[in-house]
Amino acid sequence: MMAGRERDAELEQATNRWIGVGIGLTALFALMFPIYRWYEPAGRADARAELETSLAAQGAVLYQGSCASCHGAQGQGVDAPALNSRQFLEAADDEQIASLIAHGIPGTEMSAYSLDFGGFLTSEQIEALTTYLRSLELDAPDRPDWRFPPEADGHDDSAADEHGDEPADVEAPTEHDDEAPTEHDDESTDTQEEVGVVEESVAFDAAATYASSCARCHGADLSGDTGPDLGATSHSLSEPDEHLAEAITFGRREMPAFVDELTAEEIDQIVAFIRQVQAEP
Repeated sequence: MMAGRERDAELEQATNRWIGVGIGLTALFALMFPIYRWYEPAGRADARAELETSLAAQGAVLYQGSCASCHGAQGQGVDAPALNSRQFLEAADDEQIASLIAHGIPGTEMSAYSLDFGGFLTSEQIEALTTYLRSLELDAPDRPDWRFPPEADGHDDSAADEHGDEPADVEAPTEHDDEAPTEHDDESTDTQEEVGVVEESVAFDAAATYASSCARCHGADLSGDTGPDLGATSHSLSEPDEHLAEAITFGRREMPAFVDELTAEEIDQIVAFIRQVQAEP
């Protein structure tokens, strides 16, 4: 038998010391995880907020150069929908806004801005624009007329000149002004009322309504998303117009009904808009 080794006290002391160090480091790591779990979310939130602020600033510059002429410098709308409307920003999520910018709205003057579709904006720039528009939601005004905002040309033709006089093209009243309206005047009034009715009847914009109410599910270009494809190669092309109108009116599966929001004439105009886009090359 081999004789037993003598006990090495120095080696045993060094081993115990390293075991202690290992236990201490393990305990330190175990304590660091809760601290990291408490600290990291706040750090990420700060970084996210800083990124969104930076993107919104970039988007504001892009908006003024590419969008303000139609949608207004403050998003109030000029000859295009008001994008600072609370109703619009609550109805459209970020993905839909980005899709509208990237793909445009077929059949309208809203063209595609993405490089992939013939535009001049990168995906990062579209994200910046989307972030800027979302930043308007905090102070967004109540604008139920956001689809058809009144034109804001910045002129006040009714104002007097700098001397406080009436504008030069305003004629002084004549002695005949107090006369009772003639039969011709009545006809003119009736004609103006009829014109007003006609203007009100054509105010509905099927393309804008599709963009705000349908594009989220069916895609801005009708290619489908969470909802069915409505494009030129879809089965909807073989469906009669009545079936599409019925689906919009009463809903279909996950699709909500619009019977309480749209008139029959407006639904027919949306169907006509879909057919128009399907027929485009």
